[in-house]
Amino acid sequence: MTDYTHTPPPQNDGFDHLRWELGDTQTVLQLKFHSIEMTPSRNPRTGAEGNFYRFCSQDWVNVLALTPQNELIMIRQYRHGTRTVETEVPAGIIEPGEDPIPAGARELLEEAGYLPTTPGRILSKVYPNPAIQNNTCYFVLFQNVVPAESDHQEPLEHIERFLIPLKKAIQKVRQGEFMHALVAHAILLLNTPEFRGVDHA
Repeated sequence: MTDYTHTPPPQNDGFDHLRWELGDTQTVLQLKFHSIEMTPSRNPRTGAEGNFYRFCSQDWVNVLALTPQNELIMIRQYRHGTRTVETEVPAGIIEPGEDPIPAGARELLEEAGYLPTTPGRILSKVYPNPAIQNNTCYFVLFQNVVPAESDHQEPLEHIERFLIPLKKAIQKVRQGEFMHALVAHAILLLNTPEFRGVDHA
């Protein structure tokens, strides 16, 4: 019989009746940057039990970097999940103990070869896929970025960078040309009333 004593304590937020009872979590696969966990869980409504798996990772950062000419720094790279070349913004894993803004500046230099000249700010954060993942993705904005002498791509990275006017990037999201969901979300953040201070020309 499964021991469900690992269930988190009530949070008194009005949703405790929806939280499942949790058993002992086991790591079934440990990789360099990620792991997969399995947790026996029980439905509070029916009492039905099942094993649920989740993909565990450090938090992520996606970088919205604009040049003084209001061009968005974008990259293209091959993605092994879809086996397609995707158009994205610079992004990566936030290292343990690292804050999202410095992590964003690091990824901007590594993947695109650009440097911030002004402080960055966090625009938003989301759970990339709460059904199967445990992490958070932060969206960081840097304006007036400038080229560095070179990028710092890692041995397993093969990235092409390019510039696109912000207004055109927003149009391409609306037209369905950028298929990466987190990238589409990131770009559309700059087309909301809260961020009208960003020039869309």
